[in-house]
Amino acid sequence: MRISRLLVLLLTLAFALPVRAATDYTDIWWTAGGIEDGWGVNLAQNANSIFATFFVYDTAGKPVWYTAFLTRTVGETYAGNVFARTGGTWFGAPTWVAPPPGVAVGTAAFVASSPFRGTLTYTVSGTSVAKTVERATLAGINLAGPYLGAITARRDGCMPNQIFELDQFVISQDGLPGTVRIDQLSTVDGSLICRMEGPGVQYGGVIDIPDASYTCSAGLATRAHVIGLRPTATGFEARWFTDFMTGCTESGNMTGATQIP
Repeated sequence: MRISRLLVLLLTLAFALPVRAATDYTDIWWTAGGIEDGWGVNLAQNANSIFATFFVYDTAGKPVWYTAFLTRTVGETYAGNVFARTGGTWFGAPTWVAPPPGVAVGTAAFVASSPFRGTLTYTVSGTSVAKTVERATLAGINLAGPYLGAITARRDGCMPNQIFELDQFVISQDGLPGTVRIDQLSTVDGSLICRMEGPGVQYGGVIDIPDASYTCSAGLATRAHVIGLRPTATGFEARWFTDFMTGCTESGNMTGATQIP
């Protein structure tokens, strides 16, 4: 019964993956390269909405609090109004009194150029700001371990054009993140089906592998870009893309639930 329930869960996750192709941008973001330490924006995403909190400063150099509610408009663009809080209950007060509603003071937009970088523009009381921002890394991600999950893939210009498999995965790392290896194994006999391996670069809560070797036991040998490899509440997820340079491309999603020994 547990196995049946797990298979149903994995099937649900796998078929849901294409719908979830848009990146979850939840993270702490700051100026690309970390060259402006001291300010930033927290993005908390739920479906097609992002709640943003800015930690910035006013003309006197004093901290000021702005929030924004951004909604996805087109592609990877999120836009909405910026609000300022004019006051509220002291955090140590024994009784909480609801503060006055936030005052709309401008607009903001976040346009992602990749899963880990984008442009943040906002205008507050007539002052406009535009920054190239990226995820801020707090601690190294370690995804090493065994997983049970699935892949879904689409091929354009070659056959088969749709791939779905229930598989085992083993992720290995030689650092944080170091070189990352993702082995896709048969659930029948544990044999290696495919392997993606390459140097990983961490941005906030995700790992990017821009140039991974992609080999399969059936004879495939090419390069792939593994995108948005990240931990989830139950295991991991990632996407990949490869161009076979023969008029055929492949893009796919993988997800796995941690296997408990």
